[in-house]
Amino acid sequence: MIFLLLACTAGKDTGLDTELGKIVAERGGETAAVNVPVAFGYHFGGKAIFFFGGNPSGSCEDAAEYLKSSIFDPSDLLAAGTCQASILMTYDGEEVSYQNDLANVTLSLGCAMDSGAWVFETRDDEDYYYSGSWWQGHPDEFSVTVGPGEGQDYSISMDMDQYSGGFIYEELEAAPASGTVSGTFSATFCEDLKYADIFAL
Repeated sequence: MIFLLLACTAGKDTGLDTELGKIVAERGGETAAVNVPVAFGYHFGGKAIFFFGGNPSGSCEDAAEYLKSSIFDPSDLLAAGTCQASILMTYDGEEVSYQNDLANVTLSLGCAMDSGAWVFETRDDEDYYYSGSWWQGHPDEFSVTVGPGEGQDYSISMDMDQYSGGFIYEELEAAPASGTVSGTFSATFCEDLKYADIFAL
């Protein structure tokens, strides 16, 4: 299913439990909040991966398992009515900023719109699927700045407001979305993210 301590820890409060914004689908006004109660990151060999979900119970281990091609119940990581985001980018450990730079940044979003729950069932494959409307996409334009934060943490700032994507389990038609998402948050070093499928690409 897809699209900072040196060991995995339980979910850590980033100090930013408020919303960075909301993403609203043009199809029917389906909505999900972009919250960052916990976020995780890892960098090595000139690239980095960052991930956050909307459930404060999410852990480093949860994030790593979710980003693998394996069956995984994401209930503790992804809350109904919220979005998750993954960022794969060129990064060497020093502060860097990118704007609309698709050569160096891949920013993906998945949103559990409105109400629903994670249910184990067979669709294309057996897996856990969101019973509500699951929207998946990416920003049409973005800016992102990443640098070392306090201790081993990362500091991440991002800004975006228009999105391309769709309800990938419902229809093939494009379903654009909008909504300003902007703010700064910290991400905890999570070594297990080196096993994420997208980091290995």
